[in-house]
Amino acid sequence: MYYTSDWDSARESVQALAALEPELVVTGHGRAMKGPEMRGALHILARDFDEIARPKHGRYAREPAHADASGTTSVPPKE
Repeated sequence: MYYTSDWDSARESVQALAALEPELVVTGHGRAMKGPEMRGALHILARDFDEIARPKHGRYAREPAHADASGTTSVPPKE
């Protein structure tokens, strides 16, 4: 399970990463991943992100929190 307060940005990040066709992915959490199997899984995640990663319910499932230089400006209502 993934967590983010902005699922649309997360999808865009995964799609951008997949487009780079990386040989090695070191995300800062979990184990480093490499090779064709990783790239295949990354492309599947990029293609089907909303079905695989995005939760069906939850505060940030449909709308992100918003922030500016002063901090959080709005959050979606709790479900």
